Amino acid sequence: MSQVMTPYAPYLPEENAVTGPLSPAAALRRREEWTRVVKRIRELGGLGDDWDGQGASPPRRENVNAAMRWAILAMDQPKAVPPTYVAPGTMGEITVEWESESCYLELEFREPMRAETMWERRGLPTVHETIDDPSGWYVQEE
Repeated sequence: MSQVMTPYAPYLPEENAVTGPLSPAAALRRREEWTRVVKRIRELGGLGDDWDGQGASPPRRENVNAAMRWAILAMDQPKAVPPTYVAPGTMGEITVEWESESCYLELEFREPMRAETMWERRGLPTVHETIDDPSGWYVQEE
């Protein structure tokens, strides 16, 4: 399976590629997926100390806000692919993940206006990157 690489996104598995504009029904489903992502980020903002029973810190408000801002901006991009998973970290961060058969991508909000990425592709070295302003960054269909 080949991977698509665009200026805004590290990967998109071919089986999910969109060859033209989304149909109205597909656009609505995509919007609903993004709405669930925003809701999940908001829920994570309500976690308290020791949310995992092992001493984890709750997501820091500035990281929740940065992740929310990112998701709302990405939601308005017609080809932006919603993450497959959104999770809290144990040190106050928020992590969003995309996963396919041959790729894994992680965007981690650790501090305001900065995020860390990790991109793993089968057979290639893992790539780590720091993004100073992740608000315009998204996984995009080509």
